[in-house]
Amino acid sequence: MLSIQLTCHSDHKQTWESQPVLKKKPLGNLLMAGAILFTGNSYTSISRLTGVIRLKHITHLHTENLQKQSLPLAQVADRNS
Repeated sequence: MLSIQLTCHSDHKQTWESQPVLKKKPLGNLLMAGAILFTGNSYTSISRLTGVIRLKHITHLHTENLQKQSLPLAQVADRNS
């Protein structure tokens, strides 16, 4: 995630972030991990796609950790179907 703090000549400060943040966690990362899980795609196929268009994304390990920590019920449902 990219975060930039802007300061004008009057010392007003504003922060711009490349994705929404909730409780200091980037939501785009969670959405990516969820999209991989809910669509049935693999990390490898998404990684190939993002590589072709040169889009930076989270690592395989981070994706798995987000799926385990934030989407545990979805994983159980996925295994039972």
